[in-house]
Amino acid sequence: MALMFLNGDGMRGGRAHYTIEGVPLVGERRTAPLYRFYSVRDEFPALYPVADGGQPVLGELYDVPMGPLSALLATEPPELELSIIELDDGEYTLLDRHLSRARNSALYLGFHWIESQVSGALDEAARSHPLGRSRVRLIVDRTGKATVEVHPLERNQERPLAVRFATRPIDERDPLLFHKTTARSRYDAELERCRPCDDVIFWNSRGEVTESTIANVVIFTEGKYWTPPREAGLLAGTLREELISKGELFERTITKRELVDLGSFALINSVRGWMQAELLRNGDSGINGGATLQHSHGDAASFPILIGR
Repeated sequence: MALMFLNGDGMRGGRAHYTIEGVPLVGERRTAPLYRFYSVRDEFPALYPVADGGQPVLGELYDVPMGPLSALLATEPPELELSIIELDDGEYTLLDRHLSRARNSALYLGFHWIESQVSGALDEAARSHPLGRSRVRLIVDRTGKATVEVHPLERNQERPLAVRFATRPIDERDPLLFHKTTARSRYDAELERCRPCDDVIFWNSRGEVTESTIANVVIFTEGKYWTPPREAGLLAGTLREELISKGELFERTITKRELVDLGSFALINSVRGWMQAELLRNGDSGINGGATLQHSHGDAASFPILIGR
């Protein structure tokens, strides 16, 4: 399934709507104010992203299976291309999954979880930032106090992310790896060593790929999309879990050598979606590692949700 924003002939009453007849309509939506609406030869409409003077554009959002999606795309004029559209709908992405994961982490780490505090903080953040697309960071401390940080979400870069392997393996037995916390020293340190790169790929004592600093790893082989299993030592991202539940993504071990041989792959999280990545090949790829990266449980003073995966 793919979420498709339609603002032309694919909408209800349009000439191409028959290709998605019966497909679930998520609802009417509008884009972020980043686009201009054009008429091409007075035959069909087109959205075009602009740096200045953009306006929100109304349309319809559908959850389209791959079969009808292919039929719909076959009707598109050659001048149009498939692209990622930023919507302005005032909704949190995969909120239920984020909250469920956070509750479970609170229970495991011995934190208080006060539902009214969390929902109140999130509601206030949505009310105070009604326009544009934001990265929302909800932090809950041991007493259950919830605070929110809201930051503008920059657009994904058009080129693939340049990534390197971490210099040392993680300890896949470390329980903090499986929870989203503010204890991020291992990620920050490796990212600083990696410069100038965009992200770091972590790996465990068995030479298995785990995750990046902000995303889950996805490869495409054997006609399927694959991602490392949780027991490799990683945070199970909400987009990852959503795709697995839909039967669109599958788990299996991915070794460092396999990633080196592939060269390019995807990084995914719920805030930025799918991001193409390429492994930097100049210098040491880090296939042989040294000491293990570890955390102490004392680092988990608070934990954030909705910051990414």
